[in-house]
Amino acid sequence: MLSLPPPSPTPSDEAEDVGFVRAVCLDDLMDTSCDSRGDDFLTCMDKDILSRIIPGSKTLVARHLPLDVSMQQLRSLFGAYGPLHGSYLPRGMDPRADDYGVGKGYAHMTFMHHEDAVRAFRALYGQFYLRGQYVALEFASL
Repeated sequence: MLSLPPPSPTPSDEAEDVGFVRAVCLDDLMDTSCDSRGDDFLTCMDKDILSRIIPGSKTLVARHLPLDVSMQQLRSLFGAYGPLHGSYLPRGMDPRADDYGVGKGYAHMTFMHHEDAVRAFRALYGQFYLRGQYVALEFASL
């Protein structure tokens, strides 16, 4: 008689298990410094990212953007992490000023779901460069 190996967990099962473990361990790990524990599960970067997430916030603010960045570029970059509800890229509006039509250097990207904003933040935080320029990300306060 042939015996089949046990079925492997589905990706959604693994994600649920990891989320549960992360939620349980997070309270224990947030109070300790990175040097005092050699923890493989949550690295110092994970702790830093988790401390910067604002629960319920769906809007990310990108700062230090190149002045000539377009909304289409930003929407295609952030849209890869989930559907966007809206976006805002302010530009100079005074036709007499030198900065007329030039970006102000920041943008607001609002996702449909908080989880998508967290996914984008985790993927891009600390390693987001656009045209060789570092772009800082943060959650907008509610």
